Amino acid sequence: VIVIYESVRPQITILWRIPGTTIYRSTKQESSGSFVPNVFIARIGSSLYFANASFVKDMLLAYVADLEGVNPTEYIVLEMTPVISVDSTAVHAIEDIVKDFRNRGVRVALAMVGNRVERTMRKAGLKSFIGEQWFFPTVDDAVQYCVRHQHLKRTKAQQNVGDGAAAALEEGTLDSIAVVHGDEIGFSNEMHPDCTMAFLTL
Repeated sequence: VIVIYESVRPQITILWRIPGTTIYRSTKQESSGSFVPNVFIARIGSSLYFANASFVKDMLLAYVADLEGVNPTEYIVLEMTPVISVDSTAVHAIEDIVKDFRNRGVRVALAMVGNRVERTMRKAGLKSFIGEQWFFPTVDDAVQYCVRHQHLKRTKAQQNVGDGAAAALEEGTLDSIAVVHGDEIGFSNEMHPDCTMAFLTL
């Protein structure tokens, strides 16, 4: 019964970054962390199929709504490591999630998608629907891209660039935008339980 419950209601884990690092950990496991402004990062806790796809969608919508007054979401990064398979219902649910958030002005990025899941998404046309550029090997790569995209989006809004010019500008400019963190000090026991590690970015 427990196994079935956890499968139907998979855990959605909120992640934040350990200051001074590119490491992202659960907010419940890591007491010292920082959220990325306007970027919501979550880990899907199990494979997706017909029985849990709607639950995952509803939970993501609820989290984003809850954060609206604290850290309004412009980007969602989904860490997919525990997702080892998806069925056709889940593919449609992910498409609905992306559509829904796009209508709200929120972009969805997927990180650490396994080969099996990636193949399923590609065959179903979901990868092309989301966009190849929104798939990343690590959470940090996804976050860096979102921050660059946000910077470019705001720059274009200030310059009043048209859609056609904006697409060309985005294609050639994103990689050239440097993303740096400010002065940070972070602490973690994640590396070794008997040691406290200090991370400094100055």
